[in-house]
Amino acid sequence: MHKSSHYVNKTSSSRSVLTTSRVQNRNNRNNNNSNINMTCPHCNQSHMIYRCDQFRKLSVDDRKDRVRSLKLCTNCLKPDHESNLCKSTITCGVCALSHHYLLHQDTGKAERTIAAAVPPSTSSAQPSPSHTQQALVSSHSVSDRTIHHALHCVDENKYGVVLGTTLTHITDIDGQYQNCRAVLDSGAQSSFITTECAQRLGLPRKKCPFTINGLGGNIVKNQGMISCTIKPKHSDGPTFNVNLIVVSKVSSDMPNVNFPKHVINEYNSFQLADTFFYKKSRIDILLGNDIVPDLITGKPILINSNIPSVIETVFGCVVSGKLFPHRENNSQNFHLSVSHNEECSLDKILHKFWELEEVPCTPVVSSMDQLAENIFVNNHFRESKGQYVVPLPFVTDPAPLGDSRAAAERRLLYTERKLARTPELHQKYNEFMREYEKLDHMERYQGDIPSKYIIPHHSILRPSSASTPLRVVFDGSAKASGV
Repeated sequence: MHKSSHYVNKTSSSRSVLTTSRVQNRNNRNNNNSNINMTCPHCNQSHMIYRCDQFRKLSVDDRKDRVRSLKLCTNCLKPDHESNLCKSTITCGVCALSHHYLLHQDTGKAERTIAAAVPPSTSSAQPSPSHTQQALVSSHSVSDRTIHHALHCVDENKYGVVLGTTLTHITDIDGQYQNCRAVLDSGAQSSFITTECAQRLGLPRKKCPFTINGLGGNIVKNQGMISCTIKPKHSDGPTFNVNLIVVSKVSSDMPNVNFPKHVINEYNSFQLADTFFYKKSRIDILLGNDIVPDLITGKPILINSNIPSVIETVFGCVVSGKLFPHRENNSQNFHLSVSHNEECSLDKILHKFWELEEVPCTPVVSSMDQLAENIFVNNHFRESKGQYVVPLPFVTDPAPLGDSRAAAERRLLYTERKLARTPELHQKYNEFMREYEKLDHMERYQGDIPSKYIIPHHSILRPSSASTPLRVVFDGSAKASGV
């Protein structure tokens, strides 16, 4: 005899929160400062060696030799332990290996940069080996869609392009100002910072909320975004709050042209933001058009048409423009634009890709599935305790069951012989069946005609279990003749 019952399912929602944290906690570091020797082993001044200007001016090879002579750890630049015993989890921000970023040395292999290739000239003439191409990226929005334009100079005029550079102060995690070299680029929609410089500042990072596109619309991988304050190096103000996107490299070393001495002398009367603008050096920060208009204070001053102009900024005067003649190598500098178009996000593109590749599939719903769904929609309810109650769906016109009486009798005789050898288990088996009947899960058959379908049952022994050494299993899937 079949009896209906209710199944109760509890559902609980959980929420996973993805958090990011810095490897080194500022509070822990401040608490441990009393135990750290703050005297620089290189110059004996009161600062850490990685903030020592004298040490940073050394070449990479000289830094390595100096670290070895001072017996410092090559990973954290601290004494009293070997590099293989260093507990610091911070690695090089350039190559991610276990050494300090000040000891990183290029191996000569092609490195991954944020540069994209400039389309070759359609002219049949080959460009001069001395020609340098400078590429900028500008963008504007039309009908809520971002269009990118790549501008590059051709080699007919034989000139080099100089971008304005400046020395600036930028705050680190301790509120101290660090020296950085920045390039002003009004063709970039946002500002950028190198991974090496960001790691040196130690500022916390957050996720970049938009996609970065380079030349040709290529998506550029970023490593988050930091917020900081910048100010002129030689004065206390003004200060600017700026968001900087962290990328592996913002530009090649600048400038990539050689300034003749007589050209350098033309700028002696100006208060320059970068006194050594003519010396090729690394770029730490790219200041884009999100802040450049606030930095420029005057119109360009043209000295003569053959050398770069002078632009007045809050940092001082920067040198920017064309330089004739230009006889340098053919290195290329590329800068970035930022696309705020959500249609171009990586998630959207990947989603569209799978939509195109996915085989169309129309779900097939049988009449029984539809019946079960209707019962759930029309009859389920929620109790005051928050539990959901759903009635079991029963078949209204079930097919006749087969004959399983012979198989059930054989299973019963086998179980009785098995339990006869262990009277204790035989008693537990009987107790289980009586309890099953007492709980109204089964009852004695009262029909006049013997039933052909009987559910076989057998016992499973689990001697290792103290609570249920014997368990009864009802085999509802046993085969029956005539089915």
